[in-house]
Amino acid sequence: MAAIMETGINNLKDLIEVVVWIVGAGSLAFAAYTYYLSKKQFNFTVITSCTDRFQKIMGQLKSGNEDERLRAIKQYVDLCHEELFYFKNKYLPDEVIDEWIEGMIYYLPHFKAGENVNRSSDYLAEVIDENLLEDYPRIRNAFIVSREYNLADETDRKDLVRSVKRRLG
Repeated sequence: MAAIMETGINNLKDLIEVVVWIVGAGSLAFAAYTYYLSKKQFNFTVITSCTDRFQKIMGQLKSGNEDERLRAIKQYVDLCHEELFYFKNKYLPDEVIDEWIEGMIYYLPHFKAGENVNRSSDYLAEVIDENLLEDYPRIRNAFIVSREYNLADETDRKDLVRSVKRRLG
């Protein structure tokens, strides 16, 4: 009789152990799925926020009022700095990163390594004139280039985007 009770207890322990394992595995799967959804929601929120801010800034850049234009350029530099932080920390998909960097290369100056010389002809001159990168070393570092790039040439543009991404680490 004792052997039957011990077998029953072992079977009950085994059953409880299996149930606990199943509940634990289910909890881990649920946590992973919740994390995945949270990350996708965060990505969407970041993309939406940055896109909205960019559209507002671009409208202000076309202003005839120089003070408003300079304020918009400062906001743009700040937005780029924030976006580069998201890129560096892999918070966004590569396709978004590439697209946003490709937009930045037209507005932000490029610098030759070791020199304080702008290498881009298609940038917002106020960024240099007003020394707007002084508080944004991440931007300045990301846009150090080894050569001049022809932004009208798709291959050169793509090379520059890859170069900026590499510099972000």
